[in-house]
Amino acid sequence: MLAGVCAGLLWGIHAGVKAQDVPASIPLDALTWTPLGPAPTVNGPTDYIEPASGRIAALAAHPTDPNTIYIAAAGGGVWRTNDGGVTWTPMTDAQATLFMGAIAIAPSDPNLIYAGTGEPHMGPSKAKNFRDNIYYGRGVLRSADGGNTWTLVGAAQFDRRTISKIVVDPADPNTVYVAVGALATNGLPGNTGIWKSTDGGVNWTNTATAISTTAAFSDLVMDPSNAQTLFVAVGAPAGDPANGVYKTTNGGATWSVAGDFPTGAADPLNGRIALAVSPAAPMTLYASIARPGPPASLTNSLYRIMKTTDAGVTWTALPTPGSICLSEGALINYLASSGDYHMTLAADPANADTVYAAGICMIVSNDGGNTWAAIAQGDTDGPHRDHHGIAFDAAGRLLDGNDGGIWRLDNPVTPMWTNLNGNLQITQLNGLALHPTNPDRMYAGTQDTGTTRFGGTLQWERVLRGDGGMSAVSTVDPNRIYQITRISSSSPNVFRRSANGGDTWLIRVAGIDPADPRNFYLPFVMDANNSNRLLLGTNRVYETTAGGDAWTAVSTPGAGGWTSSDNIDCLAAAASDVNTIYASAGGRIFVTLDRGATWLERSVAGLANPHFRALAVEPANNQIAYAVRDRFGGGHVFRTTNGGQDWTDISSNLPNLPTNTIALDTRATPAALYVGTDDGVYASTDQGATWGRFRAGLPNAQVIELKLNTSLNILAAATHGRGVWEILLSAP
Repeated sequence: MLAGVCAGLLWGIHAGVKAQDVPASIPLDALTWTPLGPAPTVNGPTDYIEPASGRIAALAAHPTDPNTIYIAAAGGGVWRTNDGGVTWTPMTDAQATLFMGAIAIAPSDPNLIYAGTGEPHMGPSKAKNFRDNIYYGRGVLRSADGGNTWTLVGAAQFDRRTISKIVVDPADPNTVYVAVGALATNGLPGNTGIWKSTDGGVNWTNTATAISTTAAFSDLVMDPSNAQTLFVAVGAPAGDPANGVYKTTNGGATWSVAGDFPTGAADPLNGRIALAVSPAAPMTLYASIARPGPPASLTNSLYRIMKTTDAGVTWTALPTPGSICLSEGALINYLASSGDYHMTLAADPANADTVYAAGICMIVSNDGGNTWAAIAQGDTDGPHRDHHGIAFDAAGRLLDGNDGGIWRLDNPVTPMWTNLNGNLQITQLNGLALHPTNPDRMYAGTQDTGTTRFGGTLQWERVLRGDGGMSAVSTVDPNRIYQITRISSSSPNVFRRSANGGDTWLIRVAGIDPADPRNFYLPFVMDANNSNRLLLGTNRVYETTAGGDAWTAVSTPGAGGWTSSDNIDCLAAAASDVNTIYASAGGRIFVTLDRGATWLERSVAGLANPHFRALAVEPANNQIAYAVRDRFGGGHVFRTTNGGQDWTDISSNLPNLPTNTIALDTRATPAALYVGTDDGVYASTDQGATWGRFRAGLPNAQVIELKLNTSLNILAAATHGRGVWEILLSAP
């Protein structure tokens, strides 16, 4: 059965299934979801050798115990280790969201933790090409028992916003400051600023409304010697007149520009800004500044690093670190062209002249910023690239959170890094494919940790570097694997094929115009009846009947009824009719009944904000199809019985959440429907009249793809932040 892109096949709900029915190396259960990793990914046929987990947005270290560390995973929630990173425990799987941006421990009460939901690292470099993998939050999570239990606070102020930094008063654990950052995918604008609570998050006041309530507040630091003095960076990634550094000396009662620091109005080259201060010299601060975008030639690269030694009265531009990071055989600035996404800064707590700056790689200065050296290239070993959070543990060692997890700098002179990824299962999947007969084989594309291969253990192998999208496994020859991949963000070689189960790969893009506008992760589907027939979308639909050896466009913007010029977001092909294809671009839906010779617009009427993440067609009837919408409000699941001429909203009692994948099991009558939303999996056995959360044990993570193997009766859920989960099912 052919499912649409980002969609999968679904299960039957039946009792009495035994684990031995499926001879998987990791036993599955019929009532509870089982985690299958990656936890973490390990090196396979790639040249990066370190174990990697997934993107960490922020981290916090216990003030007296160097073995206790908390991480805020971008899509995986809060995790804690009590043994220095050997083992980790997820702490927030049942919370309102697992999208994270910031975390802080109260210095005077280490059991009191604040975790900000909503990832703030969104900007032009991620928004382009619809690379929407940075998401909104629901508020601030507060724990008074070391993360064992949580209360959501600030929902009214921070719902669907992002939290870029949290700072807690060192003497009063109930006085906390929260910086609201950049607008994320499906987020809400406004309410930015520095919000303060003096009662542990029950009540909040925005102290910085005079600066801006719309620009992104990108960083916040407190004077280590005076809790009433704080510095905030307003660093809207695309540039804003308010961009600059501001100071308060009265706990946020008033703010003013920090001395002669150039604001965005005076210096339009200010983009995102990061700050650092050391307890060793509280009057010394550093600020790293990215350029905003556009123009494209300068977008989000390093603008400059500035320093003050008089608590922000006067600022000096430091010598530029220059081209210091290795990337694709060349040296580039340490922010590359994504300073809006990966930018963090920290000063050594024992020596203010030692400062660490990180973006695509990490660099260090030991002389107050006059000279710099790269200490973490992330090419073959050491910390993964794309750094987001830096902290120091109780022993004064640097902790680094990045796109591949967490590392500790144990020797800053050599330097020597220790991998702390342990058993972290926080990989952000973008696609998943199951083997047709072997439960111990799967393939998944991930955010910046490559394409990975499951081999029956929680540790998956990396078989390609870079960013991985959708995968497919031939049903005729399971050693043939298809993969959307981006080894380089600018490369047009976005589709690869393997003939040996992923050990080696061939680029297969002949016939695809490299100049076509396209999403960062291109949609593609494999024909259930012919594993050599594939469909792929740029701003045109391409078809191959030769396994990717040659592609032919079957749609052209402005011709044959295809009236959209937007990038294609999802595709589906009818298993019952090779001539029928459904496609969505820019929120509009098109259908062809003659294999692309002509197209009919069959969009869902009346939607204020249409955007579809997945399409699926019933296998026996090309007129019955489903469309899934990944936006708030206005319906999430739609059904047509006449080829898209009319659509019915069957969202019913589904939660008002973006929905990302739909799958159907037509072994049941009527077909069972299953969707993956931003907080898990829901099912309906009555054509969408009612929905319910499916089974227990699955974290409240964003589910981006569902896949069913009907011969093995396995349902798999790919999440964007908590890896892969499976449940054992039986046929109707």
